[in-house]
Amino acid sequence: MSYFELSLLAGLALGGLTERNCWHFLSARAFSAVAAIYILSAGLLVLGAVGSRGHGSAQAISGFYTALKEQSLQRLAPVWLCVNTIVGLWLGPTLPFLLTH
Repeated sequence: MSYFELSLLAGLALGGLTERNCWHFLSARAFSAVAAIYILSAGLLVLGAVGSRGHGSAQAISGFYTALKEQSLQRLAPVWLCVNTIVGLWLGPTLPFLLTH
């Protein structure tokens, strides 16, 4: 979970800078560059998943339903969604405003 949080924060922090630089250097081809970055990320995810122990899709689905029944997760999920929404709304217009000349 901490790796997920770290990647989320790094993506929020570096996404705007990468986006700006890609658009500056590549203009309309920046969309293709971002697509290539997504494909590279998906490849890294597949390579990481191959090295991990698989538990099967049936166990994954039953574990998901078990997690949804947890009282603590039911209390945390709405708060977590609200916090992520607030961060997204704040960073969305703020970073481009701060990073432009």
